[in-house]
Amino acid sequence: MKMILASDYDGTLRVSKRVEPYDLEMIRRWQQAGHRFIAVTGRSMQTFEKEMEINAFHPDFIVTNNGGALYDRDGCQVKVNEIPFEQAMRIYHYLTQLPCSSIVVNEGKYRAVQVLDEASYDAKGREAGPYSVEEIIAKGRIAQFVLFIGDETLRHQIAKEIEMRFGDVVQPFINVDCIDIVPKGCDKGKGLKQAIALLKAEGEVYAIGDSYNDLPMLDAYIGCCVAHADDAIKAHAAYVFAGVGEAIAYLLAKQEEKK
Repeated sequence: MKMILASDYDGTLRVSKRVEPYDLEMIRRWQQAGHRFIAVTGRSMQTFEKEMEINAFHPDFIVTNNGGALYDRDGCQVKVNEIPFEQAMRIYHYLTQLPCSSIVVNEGKYRAVQVLDEASYDAKGREAGPYSVEEIIAKGRIAQFVLFIGDETLRHQIAKEIEMRFGDVVQPFINVDCIDIVPKGCDKGKGLKQAIALLKAEGEVYAIGDSYNDLPMLDAYIGCCVAHADDAIKAHAAYVFAGVGEAIAYLLAKQEEKK
C-alpha cells in the first residue's frame, strides 16, 4: 500500500540553514518507492521556491500560506485563498500599530516586508521579494499576513486579540517566531486535504510538524512531530521522531514488515 507523508518545512524538515542530506536522501527513497511527499508550509511560494532550488528537492505537491495556497510539482499555482481586500486593509493598519519587528504582506505568491522595529528585525523577516508593501497592496489582493514577534507570551496574547477583532474574516496561527494570519477557513489540515484530492492519492496519510500552526494537519491525519517540539504539540502526535528522515525510515521499515 502506498503512503502519503506531509511535512512542515521550517523547524521540521529544515532546522538549520539547509535541509540535512540524510533527510533529503530519505525523501528521494520515499518517492522512488512510489509514496507521495507533500510540503505544507507557512511560507510564501516565493521563498519556498528558493528553498527547493537550494536543497534540490521536489515535493509531489506544495501547500503554502498555512493552507491558503496550492501548487503542483512543477510550481504551477492551483489555488489561492484571499482575505477580502477592504477587511485586509483594516487588519493591515491595525497590525502596523502592534509591538512587532516586522510585517510580511503576501499577495498569493509574492511577499513584501515592512520593518517596524529595526532593533529586533530578524533575519527571516529579511526575505523580501521583488515588490514593496505598497506595490503588493496596489495589486488589490492579500492572501496572508505574517507578524514577527520574538516573545512567545506576547505572540499568544496578540493572536487572541486578532481572533477577537477580526475572527470573522481571518484565522491567526501561532508559529515559532511569528503569527501567521490567513483567510478564515484556511489551515494546514484543509490545505493538505485539497492537495491529496488533487493528486488523486490514496493510502495512509502521515503529517509531521513542530508548532501550533501544524496542529490542524496533525489532528486530521496520523500525527507526528519532531523531538524538539513543545509538549503541547507532542500531545497531538501518535509518533515522535528526531526528524523527517527518521520518520521515513520508520514508515518504510514498518511497511516491509507487513510484506
